[in-house]
Amino acid sequence: MTRPVLKGRPLPEYTHLGHEAHHKLRQSMETDGWPRVPRGLEQVEDFFEQSRDAVSERWTTHVQDLVNQSCGQWLKKIPENEETQDIRELLGNPQALEDAMRIRQFDALEGLRKFAPEAWWSLLMLSSERQRAAVTVAQHWNETMDEATFKKFGVTKAEISVLLDIASRVGTYIDQAYLKQIELADAPGGSTATPIGDQPGARHFYDAYNPKTGRVEIRTYRDVFHSAWEPMLNHFNDLANRVETLVQTKRLPKSYEPLAGYLRQMAETYGSAQTNPEALFDQWQQLLRRCQEIAEAGCPIMLMPQNCSAVTGDANKVDIELRLGLRTKQTNALEKQFEPLQARALQITGRYRAALDKQIETPKVLVNYQPFAFGASLYLNPLAENSDHMVITHTNAIEDLAAEDDIPLLKKMFGFNHLGTIGILPEFIFSIAFGSYAYIFAPLSKRLFIIVIVGESLTSSVPDLKASPRIAIFLFFMSVFFSSNSIIFNGCFLFMSMTVFINSTLHPTDFAFSISAETSFGKQEPPKPMPDSRKKGDILLS
Repeated sequence: MTRPVLKGRPLPEYTHLGHEAHHKLRQSMETDGWPRVPRGLEQVEDFFEQSRDAVSERWTTHVQDLVNQSCGQWLKKIPENEETQDIRELLGNPQALEDAMRIRQFDALEGLRKFAPEAWWSLLMLSSERQRAAVTVAQHWNETMDEATFKKFGVTKAEISVLLDIASRVGTYIDQAYLKQIELADAPGGSTATPIGDQPGARHFYDAYNPKTGRVEIRTYRDVFHSAWEPMLNHFNDLANRVETLVQTKRLPKSYEPLAGYLRQMAETYGSAQTNPEALFDQWQQLLRRCQEIAEAGCPIMLMPQNCSAVTGDANKVDIELRLGLRTKQTNALEKQFEPLQARALQITGRYRAALDKQIETPKVLVNYQPFAFGASLYLNPLAENSDHMVITHTNAIEDLAAEDDIPLLKKMFGFNHLGTIGILPEFIFSIAFGSYAYIFAPLSKRLFIIVIVGESLTSSVPDLKASPRIAIFLFFMSVFFSSNSIIFNGCFLFMSMTVFINSTLHPTDFAFSISAETSFGKQEPPKPMPDSRKKGDILLS
């Protein structure tokens, strides 16, 4: 097959691979027809799960061979040593790789950036095409399904259409820009500290010292990623106009009215020409607060903007990203179950108020189902996000990761064979860390055993706390960090996923076990000088 060209030059190999996967999926629609419209859906979440599963089936039959061939070629370029062992094992195991890509949790392969960067970029491109296909299938189903089916879920076709329209029109450009961001980060000097990168707002633009002029030159994201940024900004504004029209014609509930203004604010913030770090920081903080405000106003659709720095290493530039969430009947009910937990968190933190410079408030918990996520989420679908004002958690990402990783691991650790449902429960869970060990506590009942898998914690950029005693207290959806081993944390958030075991014979007493922080909070050598990768247990911090 002739490689596609752009302005007379061949496209990069990873782009070519993405085009080929896209062609094979499109061809399957022509030969096999569209996947059948699902029957017997019980909730709106099932609609999106079925679209993902339908694409996974086509992927296995039409694209998997292409992926396997590429993996074989990449393996030839990767040295055989201890550092690459896990990478080689995953690339050499087609089923394990497919399982990881299906739920977008293949961060174990990020080390490819050091040994075979084209392979890493290719995998991200494949992940983008796969999600793009799921959006397309869902759009087709939404057009053909009747209104009554959606109404029993508590939503309308128009609402689903808006969400899918945002995904199809904006998501592709987010992915394109993120891939370019990785290329820049992996280029010589692309992950080194910048002259003013330590200022909070400087995370949202690129800065470099020009020896010829003796000045620091600043380029906005709009400048750096112009080809993807301009159409994306236009789509934000067009979508705002569409939402506004749908509300005015009563095709969307009035609760969607704030969404139009939020989309325009996203266009303004993502496309900001501001180069003053403090002013730019304030602009992004306003956008993040607005995200919470429209959710609390009752708008079911959530657009969660980029706010985490990882891919650029010491350069500390915000990863290009956009996540789409949907607040459903199920997630709204779950939010209410967190209220007793929040009250308990306030009681715990109240005991240490005298030791804190700043009083800690319990943030609002917002639960949503996340059908699509773009950019940095292509390889590591976030479980949750934390800020001073809110905690956002994604139910499907938690369940996917528990099913793929936590349950098999716990089976090996404890030998349990009778597993119940997976989910988030309104149980009080916390841990206390002394030195390099973390002790995790969870209440038990005679037929309910909750165990918590702890992921790596991230530090926040908030100024240090003066605190005593030297302990760390972790709460589910709420955390207060005190100094430990000369490292001081403040306002960080540790997300804990839970797995429920049925028919446990354990006694109904509090259960605790300890794990070495060197294991659960361990670090791995990055492919470039950069902060720790966004790992499965990690969350996005403001």
